[in-house]
Amino acid sequence: MSGIRPRLQCLVLCEQIVQRKWGKKDLLGVTDQLYATKFPHREANLSVFAVLGFGQGEFEVSCEIVDTVGNAVYRSEEPAQIRLDDPFRRAEFLLTLRDVIFPGKGTYYVSILVGGVKLAPDLMLLLDQI
Repeated sequence: MSGIRPRLQCLVLCEQIVQRKWGKKDLLGVTDQLYATKFPHREANLSVFAVLGFGQGEFEVSCEIVDTVGNAVYRSEEPAQIRLDDPFRRAEFLLTLRDVIFPGKGTYYVSILVGGVKLAPDLMLLLDQI
């Protein structure tokens, strides 16, 4: 990492992101709560949309989901590379998460990391049993 570390401007969890012409994105099934009938629970598909800004330079961006004591239930395998040439421009980070295993009901936190450092704030995700 080099330059000015960007700030997190937007973080959304959803079922799917559809990219349309001219760079527009449709975020389908936006949520901060999931439901399961049994545990451990496997969530087949989740998508993360993040917007980073007010930074300058080249950065490695990744995502993780942790429980309330910091145990990871998901970590990006390979960080994405982003470049911000102008601090007043934004960079979008889109990631599809496959087969995320949640060990039990409760609260989880979705985080974006730049160069291995968490950007605040986390997105709180509630998992409940039905």
